[in-house]
Amino acid sequence: MSVFSTGRMLAALPLLALAHPLIAGEAPVVPPGQTVEAKTGWGHPVYDIAPDPAVRFGVLANGMRYAILKNGTPEDTAVIRFGFDIGYIDEGDDELGLAHMLEHMAFNGSKQMPEGEMIKLLERLGLAFGADTNASTGFEDTIYKLDLPRTDEALLDTALMLMRQTASELTIADDAVDRERGVIQSETRTRNSYSLRRIKHWFDFVAPGTLYSQRFRADGTEEIVDTAPGAVLRDLYRRYYRPDNAALVVVGDVDPDTVEAKIRATFGDWTAPATARVEVDKGALDLERGPAAANFVDPDVQTLVTIDRFAPYVERRPTVAERDESRLVALGTAILDRRLQKIANGAESPIISGNASASDFFDIQREAQVAIQAREGEWQRALEVGEQEWRRAVEHGFTEAELAEQLANFEQRYRDAARQQDTRRNTQLADGILSTARHERLFVTPQTTYELFLAQKPG
Repeated sequence: MSVFSTGRMLAALPLLALAHPLIAGEAPVVPPGQTVEAKTGWGHPVYDIAPDPAVRFGVLANGMRYAILKNGTPEDTAVIRFGFDIGYIDEGDDELGLAHMLEHMAFNGSKQMPEGEMIKLLERLGLAFGADTNASTGFEDTIYKLDLPRTDEALLDTALMLMRQTASELTIADDAVDRERGVIQSETRTRNSYSLRRIKHWFDFVAPGTLYSQRFRADGTEEIVDTAPGAVLRDLYRRYYRPDNAALVVVGDVDPDTVEAKIRATFGDWTAPATARVEVDKGALDLERGPAAANFVDPDVQTLVTIDRFAPYVERRPTVAERDESRLVALGTAILDRRLQKIANGAESPIISGNASASDFFDIQREAQVAIQAREGEWQRALEVGEQEWRRAVEHGFTEAELAEQLANFEQRYRDAARQQDTRRNTQLADGILSTARHERLFVTPQTTYELFLAQKPG
């Protein structure tokens, strides 16, 4: 368990030890004998929850996954998301910052699109381009994004061609790499906000033995971005930009048969390397570490106190039992949120706001957190509020009235989402489908989620 505090001026925080965890589900939740009923087109197992039948999943012979969904919101438009399983944590010691730089190089020349021509082509076709509008790099993913204002065949062909060029045809010329270094460094300086520095400090404190801490804004990154030869980027590109490490999603006002044929024609000749991709060792948190506390001080940051607890990671399968268990945790944290909100509304309250959460710390640990924003000079009383309310929740539980309030809130959200599922926007759908690519998770309809809630509610 750890306490992390940020603020303008803070003394050392006391160490805390919580008597009970807030996290549920630390043992496997799949009932004994649970069997796989089917598999999706991506090979994800289907147990007792049906995936959205409207999504067409497929895998090419080279291992590239694709998914297609016909959707008419907005009408006559489509979005494409092309994700690669490469991010900060996949960089070697001599490659710090280069996953992000490689993302930039996708717009700086390929075999079919000379340097500078891709952006011009996008603009001629009516696609807006921005530094983060069309691509992003995170801890584990690099995602290329195209939002198509039309769905005519010529534009769709061009969009898929550009993604195919990104897949394996980037030139990554030495002179182009040199010209991009300043752009990367400018972005780094612009984004060097107190909130980002606080996140870096938090990772270094709670997860020092993991690649999430060691690779995120690591010392030496700027020097490597300034000096790394083009050959190093080209090697990183060859290792991770491979069909069995990629997933393409197309959602919009399109004909799935036509799109599938185009995907197969465009990406079918992309050759997978003979060697298998090697997964990096992400590291793990030391769960025997015991209570610990740290401060982050910055003149611009608000006074924030967070209490974290970490537990062993458990792979959760897409089953009714797992959904029910996760929903119970969500109901509990929602009630705790409501209690903190009521305290914050008090006239003499030391806190401005507070919230609780329970989730995965990526796929290496489980994490529960209470975060409290304190009034100026009130960090210690805010810490007491957070710890006491957490303890009160796990030791004494909740009232029937509190549960009824949150059940009503959950039901309204699920019901509204189910009623509006036919008007979901392309971007929301494509991002949701792509998010299931790495892990064996299912993309389900809001109506299915609503029905699962209704089945659990009486209990």
